[in-house]
Amino acid sequence: MIVYEREQDFVMIRQHDHAELSSQIAKAWLPELFECPERREDVELAIAEHDRAWIDLDETPLWNDRKGAPFSFIDFPAKIRLIFYSKGIDEVSASNVYAGLLCSMHYEHLCGFSKQDELVFFCQAERARQAQMVNQLAPIAPESLKFHFDLLQFCDDLSLFICLMEPGTPTEQIRWYRSGFPQRFAFLQNEKITARWADTESIVLSPLPLKERTVCTVALKAVSKADTSRLGIHESYIQAPFTERKVQFV
Repeated sequence: MIVYEREQDFVMIRQHDHAELSSQIAKAWLPELFECPERREDVELAIAEHDRAWIDLDETPLWNDRKGAPFSFIDFPAKIRLIFYSKGIDEVSASNVYAGLLCSMHYEHLCGFSKQDELVFFCQAERARQAQMVNQLAPIAPESLKFHFDLLQFCDDLSLFICLMEPGTPTEQIRWYRSGFPQRFAFLQNEKITARWADTESIVLSPLPLKERTVCTVALKAVSKADTSRLGIHESYIQAPFTERKVQFV
């Protein structure tokens, strides 16, 4: 779950809905900038399904007593989510090996910065899985695989930019992306892509690798703090209605 706090409520976005937003961004990627286009459907599937590991976890939101807020993807207990990470990669790989490879690389990258034993073991297992999938798919051009992985990461990051804080938030307050997105693309001469809110419904991307004026949406819930105190996080989340956040890229 993606969670941020406002004065009266918690804004909560399911990870799979965030992945659907990532998929909308991927589908708007300019075709002339897509490397190895015969893999485009596989890559778009990976981006759409990259967070399917969270579908079951987000079904029942949990309360973080220490923070006095719902658990988010940032602080959710590692031992639980690693089991679901593996399950999600299994499910994607069963339907599309190349998409599964990209999802495995994505989760290994996310966990690769930690020295916790369980995260280290997870990364070792995923690297072994990746080696098997690469052999199964051979030959794979390394530069194409890198582009597809970077594209997944970029779409994930841009979707998070939209979901992590209120629309219109100044970029310098979004610490992960205040200096631009980390992915580098050869067609941009490795220049960083930057984002800023022009208003509460428009994001300026510079340079813009997407079809201009692309409109994307994501489902979210605003869960009342008063309701969480009265009903608990699970029931208050169920009762909160879904609304939609809409953005366009310019």
